[in-house]
Amino acid sequence: MGLAGGGVWVQRSMAKPEPVIDFDHVREQALLRRDRILVWFREPGNINDTQLEAKSFSDPMVSSFCGERYVLWSVGPATPEVAAVVDRYKVTEFPTLIVMTANGIVLNDSDGQPLVRHGFLDSDELYSFLRVAAGSNSPGRRARIARD
Repeated sequence: MGLAGGGVWVQRSMAKPEPVIDFDHVREQALLRRDRILVWFREPGNINDTQLEAKSFSDPMVSSFCGERYVLWSVGPATPEVAAVVDRYKVTEFPTLIVMTANGIVLNDSDGQPLVRHGFLDSDELYSFLRVAAGSNSPGRRARIARD
C-alpha cells in the first residue's frame, strides 16, 4: 500500500488502492458507499508511517474493519491539492489520522474530542480508535460532528 512519490490513494480494501487526484473524489466515494473517511496524512521516510503500515494496518482485524467501515485516503504532502488539505485540517505531525464525514467534517468522540490521532498506533490502539470512530463501542449513540 505504499505511496510512490507521495501519491494519493482512496481504497475500500487494504490490498487494492485506486489512484485518486483530489479530495472531492474521496468524498464522492464516501457518499456513494455511505462510509466515513479515514484520512492518513503521511510523510515519506517517516518511521512511524512505516511502522503504522507494516504493523497496524496490515493486521487482518484492522484491515477488515477499516475496509468495511471506511474509505481510506492515504496522502503524502507532494501536490498543491494535498497541501491545501493539510492546511485546511492544520496537520503538523506525521502520521496523522483523522476521521470525517463524507462532507469533510471532522467527527468527535462521545466526549466531544475530535477523532484525530498523531504518531504510531499499534494494531490494538488503531482498532480501538476505528471502533470508537465508527460508533461501535456505544450502541445507539453516534459520534457527534465537530462544529467550526
